[in-house]
Formats: sequence, structure tokens, C-alpha cells
Amino acid sequence: NGDRIKMPQNSYAFEGVNAKGQRVVNSHLPWSNGQVYWDAGNTGGSYDRISKQATAPQFKGEWNYWAFTKNTTTGEMKIYLNGEEWHSGTVLNRGFDEIENFKIASNANGFGKYDGSMDNFAVWKRVLTPNE
Repeated sequence: NGDRIKMPQNSYAFEGVNAKGQRVVNSHLPWSNGQVYWDAGNTGGSYDRISKQATAPQFKGEWNYWAFTKNTTTGEMKIYLNGEEWHSGTVLNRGFDEIENFKIASNANGFGKYDGSMDNFAVWKRVLTPNE
């Protein structure tokens, strides 16, 4: 539920980095351009990314349920909005480094504060089934 006045802006919903400070997982929900970004995986400092333009009601002034998934075996990355697949990408097989530092509502260093409210945040080690 992004702030009605301040969003969109350059902010982070969450970010996790490895011991070298390189991005392993990240979401901008959204960035200042209104794009929702989902970054996942890390190989030599590079990560896989999908993004899509969002509308104002999807990121500010109302509650929405966002979910981000990555399957390194199939190479699929997906973004779900309110239980429905909203965007996806394929051939995205970069694996995951161990996450050394992880923060919610900012980047891993505490910058790029997310202005809004978040509730019910969870991270899973695998892609959940639709029933889960």
C-alpha cells in the first residue's frame, strides 16, 4: 500500500545481497518510472530481471498482494498481483548466492526507503503451488 503522494519514487520493497554486496534478490515496487522490477539470481555480479509498467492503483493508495517467484530449473520468473499472474519471463537461469544482508522496505544498506505500508511478508526457498 504505497503512499498516495510520494509514490512512485526510487525505492525498494526489499533487497538481499551476497557477501560482496552484489544483488541477489530485489524488487522496486515501483521505481520512479512506475515500473515494477523483480531481480533474482547472481552470477559474477549480474542478475536476472523482469519488469512491467504498473498503474497508480496497483502501487499506491490501496492494498495489493504482490508475489515474486523464480524457478532456476525452468528459468521462469513471475510476478503475481492479487493472486493472478501479472508478468513473467523465461530463460532466466542464474542461481542464487547466499544472502548475507536482507532488508524489507529499503535496499540492503538501508537506503531507498519504501514509503507506504507492508504486511504479511514471507520468503520461501521454493516456488509455492497455487493452492499453497
